Amino acid sequence: MDTCIILQVVLYSWEEHRSKCCMIRSYFRQVTLSVHFLLLLMESRLRIEGRELRIEYSFIRKVVGVPTKF
Repeated sequence: MDTCIILQVVLYSWEEHRSKCCMIRSYFRQVTLSVHFLLLLMESRLRIEGRELRIEYSFIRKVVGVPTKF
């Protein structure tokens, strides 16, 4: 086999491999961003729920007559 042909085959397979690696890297980048976004949504939802619980607890304390300051 001619050396030139061997080099072309090696370069072609290298480019194909590199292309697949780039696609995989891009996919993982998207997945990472999606997971990060979901974590931010969960964190903000927990913050909102915590605020809602504090408001409800405060309201119940006032209705029952529990002193707000000890």
